[in-house]
Amino acid sequence: MVKLSTLLIFLLVLQTVLSADPSSVVSGVFMPNAESLDYISSDEMCLSYNNATMSTLEQAMTAYRNGFETCKWGWVKEKMIVMLRLTPNEKCGNYSVGVLMRPCTNYRPSSVLCISENGLTVMQLPWAWLLNTAWLNSRNMSATSITKHAIRMPY
Repeated sequence: MVKLSTLLIFLLVLQTVLSADPSSVVSGVFMPNAESLDYISSDEMCLSYNNATMSTLEQAMTAYRNGFETCKWGWVKEKMIVMLRLTPNEKCGNYSVGVLMRPCTNYRPSSVLCISENGLTVMQLPWAWLLNTAWLNSRNMSATSITKHAIRMPY
């Protein structure tokens, strides 16, 4: 029974970690939900989130190295458009991985990369994860969360 609960937790966390559009803040960087934005609107969008500011390319790259990925193109302060891809996905960067960059000419990305002043790292897990964790714990199955780093470590 314990092995089944461990497998269930692993699958739930894996789905969250490899999600094409995670809802997360990593190294203070986050991507708000937005429609097509020009550069000026992007800066204003960040300010509307508790006075966050538009991320620099360097800050976005730090978040990427710490496990942040997006499935949308977003502005950074240097007036560049980037997508951060850790895992290949046809719909997100056409299977490309890395810090993808795109020319700005005649293209309006659907979002912006913002950074909060406190730089906290927070992962927001879906309700399904929270409910299943509670369900497993209520049955003495000891549910715990694990990090993306732990999942990807070879054993």
